Amino acid sequence: MRATAWGEFMAGDTTLIETTFDTLGPDATVAIFGADLVQRARKLTGGSSRMTVGRR
Repeated sequence: MRATAWGEFMAGDTTLIETTFDTLGPDATVAIFGADLVQRARKLTGGSSRMTVGRR
């Protein structure tokens, strides 16, 4: 499930992580997907349309 979430995140889709966050809460989401992925997805969701995903 974590690999699927990473793949979707890299394509710009945070639906799986956001749905888990909304239904199970932040602690369960971090336990399932890991803190790094959850933090990145939450930043992407809260960011502007001018953001890019990836390394500089």
